[in-house]
Amino acid sequence: MRRSLLVFAVALCAAPAAAQPPQRVMSINLCTDQLALMLLPRERIVSVSWLARDRALSAMADAARHVPFNHGASEEVMRARPDMVLAGTYTTRATVETLRALGAPLVEAAPAENWDEIRRLTRDIGDALGERAKADAALARMDATLAALAARTPTYKPIVAFWSGPGMAPGAGTLSDAVVQAAGARNLARELGITGFGTLDAERLIAASPDLLLTAQATWAPSLRSEAARHPAIRTRWHGRMLTVPEALTSCGGPFAADAAVALREQIDRTLQRRVTQR
Repeated sequence: MRRSLLVFAVALCAAPAAAQPPQRVMSINLCTDQLALMLLPRERIVSVSWLARDRALSAMADAARHVPFNHGASEEVMRARPDMVLAGTYTTRATVETLRALGAPLVEAAPAENWDEIRRLTRDIGDALGERAKADAALARMDATLAALAARTPTYKPIVAFWSGPGMAPGAGTLSDAVVQAAGARNLARELGITGFGTLDAERLIAASPDLLLTAQATWAPSLRSEAARHPAIRTRWHGRMLTVPEALTSCGGPFAADAAVALREQIDRTLQRRVTQR
């Protein structure tokens, strides 16, 4: 039996088996926010989390602007009285535990870290919402995008390193790694044997000498870590070879992650072509 990415908690007062799809859905997690906004009409969404409106983090920020928002508090959920709550398995845990104890209609979604998991999660959420056809259509577009990328895989696959200063680097088994591979490149962290998130410091980065550096494009406040990412030794060595990809396309595993692979592939092609022209 395949591993499900959803955990269901059924309301104590839930209607019998053949109930209609939920008509008042509330999401308290950024990743389920985006799937709800993608699959449901506005009138069936009670609210989404406040993060859904953040353009730096949410691929569905424009749609979220027209929907009320919440901060994931159990009091907000109880006041709204939705007939389904979408949550994540790692966020707003106090609220999730409270809702579970109260027998609230709850669906928990685990993060999707590769294309197969994105397919399963999107279909499972689609089924939970009674919108499987829309889920299948979104996945069909994702698969067509991935197929188009695979059809023009470059002869040379450059090595790309995720770099935002010393710290965590996404390796094999992460969504970032899946995006890099779909873009026709190799992930340095995977090449170094890192699975999940591992450590990559400046010395190890320079010694490995990847072809390109990739930083997430987000609007975070300045920090010592972000300053380290702009260290002169790094800027000079990879001048003209530092790429960005919108974090909104990679913060959650959804069909829109294929667009991140397209954006990365376009940048890789432009950067490598420019280097050939300059020689």
